[in-house]
Amino acid sequence: MTRVAFIVLGTDRWIGGKHYVANLLSVTKTYQGDKIDPVLFCSNKISKEELDYYKTIKELEIVQSSSLNSLISKFGLIMAILLGRDYLISRLFKKYNIDSIFTNTKYLGWRFPIPLVVWIPDLQHRFLTKLFTTFGFFKREIGFRMQIFAATKVMLSSQDAKMHCEKFYRRSIGKTVSIPFAVSPPEPKTIMCARESLMHYSLPDSYFFIPNQFWRHKNHLLVLDALVELRGKGVKVNMVFTGECHDHRSLEYYNEFCHVLVSYGLQSQVYILGKVPYDDVLSLMISSEALINPSLFEGWSTTVEEAKAYGVRIVLSNLDVHYEQLGGEGTYFDKTAPSSLANALNMILNTELNGVEEHQAKSFVNNDKKVREFSRRFACTIQSSVGESNSNQNF
Repeated sequence: MTRVAFIVLGTDRWIGGKHYVANLLSVTKTYQGDKIDPVLFCSNKISKEELDYYKTIKELEIVQSSSLNSLISKFGLIMAILLGRDYLISRLFKKYNIDSIFTNTKYLGWRFPIPLVVWIPDLQHRFLTKLFTTFGFFKREIGFRMQIFAATKVMLSSQDAKMHCEKFYRRSIGKTVSIPFAVSPPEPKTIMCARESLMHYSLPDSYFFIPNQFWRHKNHLLVLDALVELRGKGVKVNMVFTGECHDHRSLEYYNEFCHVLVSYGLQSQVYILGKVPYDDVLSLMISSEALINPSLFEGWSTTVEEAKAYGVRIVLSNLDVHYEQLGGEGTYFDKTAPSSLANALNMILNTELNGVEEHQAKSFVNNDKKVREFSRRFACTIQSSVGESNSNQNF
């Protein structure tokens, strides 16, 4: 049995990351429990809300430590940079007999004695440079280079990301592995039950759903432009938005969105629900005409995977990674052209669906195979990291 430390830092501000880690922990426990024993490490000052979220994972071992508190963690980072090892975390992991580590944000040093599997969600800063301050860009760039140098394995969620990682970071060649993730959501509700659970939101019967945080690269403004185009053709389309309304890199973005919304006179068509319970997100998805992801950049979309699992129709921006993720199952549009999105939405509305719930049930069954394969490939990557580390030590 391989004991794997999962380090959780900052997922309270990054909903997609929190869902990714929780899903990975859950499917690993469920399908690879005979090979992998995951242990979640977090600060002893973690919020109760976030801790309770991870506690929903059955029989998950959780360790809260002061070594992962903000101030002490910074001291550990200094040790990792100057001495090549975060000795505080090293002692902590030795105490809990950790064999391998899965991390995204925590740098542990190039001499860390336990093999590291570093997950890089995306390389957004390399493509959307204007969305980052100079400090933000170099903080991310230097962080990636340090992580890749120290890593035993570098885990990415798509072939597209793997290709770009090896292009930009030559040291990653030979370390990278692409593992497209699959989610394991609860069994789908019927459309009627889903709608009943959403009654308190007073939503219209027909709407499209965008569950993206209000971050500038998520491209919400294009959606408003598309709604105006459709209105000019006599087509009224309702849109439901959920997600965090704060973009730490662009503090004015949400207010800008609201200003454009009012100036376009779309208040009667747009419903902004903010952060909602996960169960409501899934119900909103099931009840919608389709899920939309208009993003300018993605690593591998969690919400697209959830929609795939439930057989929900999906409308996507024309990113290479979206084509890789969904293939011919999606409806695509030019991420810079409102008219392209307007045409895609109109096509969805004019396409009649039969046997919706039967299709959703079949999609859910097929998704289980993808989840098992995701967990298997992750377990192989972990075991490979341990094997390589042992070989290097013997050499």
